[in-house]
Amino acid sequence: MHDFMDLALLGLRSVATVAACAGIGAYARWQGVLDKAGQQVLDRFVQSIFLPALIFDKVTPNTNAEDLRALWPMAVMCVFTVAYGLGAGAAIGTFLARFVREQRTVLLYRPVLMVASGFPNSFSVPLVLMLALGDDPVLTKMGCSGKALSDRINLLFLLSYVVWVFTRWSIGYPLMSGAISFKAWRLKVMNPPVISCFVAVAVGMVWAGLRSSFDSMSLGSVSVPLSTAVDYAGRCSVPAILLTLGGRLYEAVEEIGQNGFAGAGLLSENLVYETSRGNDVAVEKLAMHPIVYLTVVLLRLVIGPLFGALVALGFLRDICGVMDPVVLLVCMLQSAGPPMISIAVMAGLEGKGEREVSKILLLTYSLSILSWSLSIAFFLRLLG
Repeated sequence: MHDFMDLALLGLRSVATVAACAGIGAYARWQGVLDKAGQQVLDRFVQSIFLPALIFDKVTPNTNAEDLRALWPMAVMCVFTVAYGLGAGAAIGTFLARFVREQRTVLLYRPVLMVASGFPNSFSVPLVLMLALGDDPVLTKMGCSGKALSDRINLLFLLSYVVWVFTRWSIGYPLMSGAISFKAWRLKVMNPPVISCFVAVAVGMVWAGLRSSFDSMSLGSVSVPLSTAVDYAGRCSVPAILLTLGGRLYEAVEEIGQNGFAGAGLLSENLVYETSRGNDVAVEKLAMHPIVYLTVVLLRLVIGPLFGALVALGFLRDICGVMDPVVLLVCMLQSAGPPMISIAVMAGLEGKGEREVSKILLLTYSLSILSWSLSIAFFLRLLG
């Protein structure tokens, strides 16, 4: 088993990497190179170009019938995690609003609370942390170790990536945009990342069939220019997200210095309150209540890992018969982290709650250094 301090250092290194990359965006914002308009342009690039390219680059080469059959435990965990976060966020948001003096400071940001609670960082940070565990005795129970184990971990995360991206942009993004009716949701749901998920899987299945029928070397040489272009565009996705995140974190920290972490009732330039009639007759700009930040921390970093362990061990293992500790640990790690970083992109695309989302990420990722360490130690003990 890994020492707790080793796990804490792994968590610190992963979070510090995110912070360092975002720091470049903060510096650009401070220098005036990355202004508000530039952030919005990068957000649109991420949604329409970079993220679809990343989906094609990661999903299409790894799509085949055999690998898709191995996907179902992670897909089940994704459904449970999203349902838990959205349901708990909606219920707690409604409940808290009854006891808050200014109810709209909670109700206005209930979609932010729901999305932040329902969509954790399920790919980059947990993948790095799990690979860093190496040949842990818990992970080698099935006889797989070394490069074979790391390749399998990478494959499981890649396979589940499309499921998480699909749910994020088909459910999370419409919620962040305020699409509460079916008609409004339908207009928002067919966005480029969602369409790319469908197309990438379909192309991957066709490509797998072509490789079995034709010479793979000939097919590879023909596809090199296109695959290279897609690869380059896909690589821009994470840097662009972190640049805009850094810019918004700079604005959030600047605002914290002026007004405190979350001055409930103070004016906020980021969110426009629309009446229940869906028009712009009455608009108010209110800051998010501090209790919403604390609720996200509780649902994501405290209850989230416990819920993930319950689903993985109580449902997937004991009821569905999934006994592979590697699969179970992947599922638990994907449900245990802070909110997804791309929530900042969604807020930026709609111009709603950008600084509030940045504050949520600043708080939760700082605390996740401890929560990741405790979660991994907890999961390994349960599996051991």
